[in-house]
Amino acid sequence: MILISLVCQQENHLIKTNLPAVSRQIFSTYQGKEKSMKLDTIHHIAIIGHDYAKTREFYVDKLGFEQLDEHHRPDKQDILFNVRKGNLTLEIFIKEEAPKRPALPHPEHTGLRHLAFRVTNVEETLAEFDRLKIPHTELRYDDFDGRKMAFFFDPDGLPLEIHE
Repeated sequence: MILISLVCQQENHLIKTNLPAVSRQIFSTYQGKEKSMKLDTIHHIAIIGHDYAKTREFYVDKLGFEQLDEHHRPDKQDILFNVRKGNLTLEIFIKEEAPKRPALPHPEHTGLRHLAFRVTNVEETLAEFDRLKIPHTELRYDDFDGRKMAFFFDPDGLPLEIHE
């Protein structure tokens, strides 16, 4: 192990800890030099769907996102609309000719695996899914943090998760 001394700039004190030097970037500046790119938060997540009516109904009417805008783009042969819930913005592209996501069960592939939404109570959310006729998996517990979780899917099969 390599002894690393870290200066906590906000607290203005020295922290000494043993960490593998190659496995951690603890803070973004060291001796005034930028050590890593500063990315604040996710600005938006882009999703491609096939059916405008089903996709809009799912995200706006069922999940409660607010639709911000809508753009019909004949030159790109798609419709783009943005939805927001809290600090999360989804940029949804409707492209009828886009390749479809493989049906389950399918081997995992590169790219987006799933989106996870934090909820206060998974059981209450699952009950709401039942009321709205949104199919979902059974309640399960995360192997790593032990918290309750379940999966559901958007109209095009994109895996979505709720997690306490």
